[in-house]
Amino acid sequence: MEIANASYSITVGKNNPYTNAIGCITAGVLLGLPLIFLFMIQLGFIQITHGQLTKVISIYSGAITIGIITALTLPTFIQARKAVKLTGEISSFTPLTVTTRNSKRKTWYIVEYCHEGKIYQKAMDFASSYGKANGTEIPLLVYRKNPAKAITKNHLTVCIILTILSFFLPFFPLIFLFWSLPTFIRALKSEKTTGRLVSIITGKYEFSSIVKYKFEGKEYKAELPSQSSAYPTIGGPITLHIAPEKPESPISFGQVIFAAFSFIVFFAAGILFASLGFIIHVENDGMLVAGNALSWTGYLIWGSFSLFWLLLGNILLITTQKKIKKENLIFTGRKIQCVITEVSVNTSVMINGLYPVNLTCYGEGRSFNLKTRTGTDNCLLKKGKTINIFVDPENEQNFIADFASYFLEETNQTDIEYARKLIAKAKSRLSSK
Repeated sequence: MEIANASYSITVGKNNPYTNAIGCITAGVLLGLPLIFLFMIQLGFIQITHGQLTKVISIYSGAITIGIITALTLPTFIQARKAVKLTGEISSFTPLTVTTRNSKRKTWYIVEYCHEGKIYQKAMDFASSYGKANGTEIPLLVYRKNPAKAITKNHLTVCIILTILSFFLPFFPLIFLFWSLPTFIRALKSEKTTGRLVSIITGKYEFSSIVKYKFEGKEYKAELPSQSSAYPTIGGPITLHIAPEKPESPISFGQVIFAAFSFIVFFAAGILFASLGFIIHVENDGMLVAGNALSWTGYLIWGSFSLFWLLLGNILLITTQKKIKKENLIFTGRKIQCVITEVSVNTSVMINGLYPVNLTCYGEGRSFNLKTRTGTDNCLLKKGKTINIFVDPENEQNFIADFASYFLEETNQTDIEYARKLIAKAKSRLSSK
């Protein structure tokens, strides 16, 4: 029996696979430019005073700060400007375990409730005060305009108490306007219902939401590139910006707001950096910079940093090109439908919040050993399931597994089965009342 090996992983949220390589090369170039400038001064090709040098360094620092944040946020702004705004639905999520030293393990109490025939799941504050056993009934107030914004009665009680106490504090208006008032408005426009505690999640997590939406009559399902430490409300609405030429890659309204906030902050910082050279007093302002503008040790250290980023960028460029060539086998390779014969999740090791997974597949008289990663010990890769493997016709030792299609199919099946269970539970609850 022939044994073959391959390694495959999926990078989510990067439209350009060369982003890391471009970033490293750009860092190397940006570090190298001032070094070349100082070397030209030392050789006498450039004559400049101490005051002028301070201003040049200040302007360069400001320009880099503004340039970097513009490069990072401009794609989001362009997509948002050309995009069609619509409302999607959070159908599920991908949890990413975050391990940090000396960090408290957060606990989410997940409450499920039904409103107008639709099922929602939400992490509730103060839900644990009603009990910690699955199935515990929890009285809720569901906001009619947006049923995803439900609160517990205990939450409202605590809000009233804190509002009364805050009258004696100097920052009462902030507490009232930003926390108490929105809660009271929702409570006044809410309907009473009963939810049930369905699960408790403990650990340090970030969540990446999987959304469903329709565009031009076609239904799409996508994972948002952004991640949040807040548990997503399953069944809740989400505002999306869809580029007509690329409807399968949405961005959320929150991403646009975050990009705008980041741009404003870093743009202001860039203006400040650029202004410092004109504000601060420089001794020997009018004297020319003479002699060694930078020691040879300084050139060596500074040059090493620049060279490091340039080399790293080129290495990433080469490895990314090889990875893309391998991933293209899904379109150019020979398809082999294989059966998963063995799955092993190594929960004792965690790499970037993911557990390594080793699996063995069998098809057309040969076995394939594959590697991937999962964010949960309940891996969707199951023994006996089928998965497609694409082999390079010119070199059969070079192959790739189509994990993306496998996970999409399994997730869809899970969503359908899950929805059926929730609807059946909701009907039984309504009939029992």
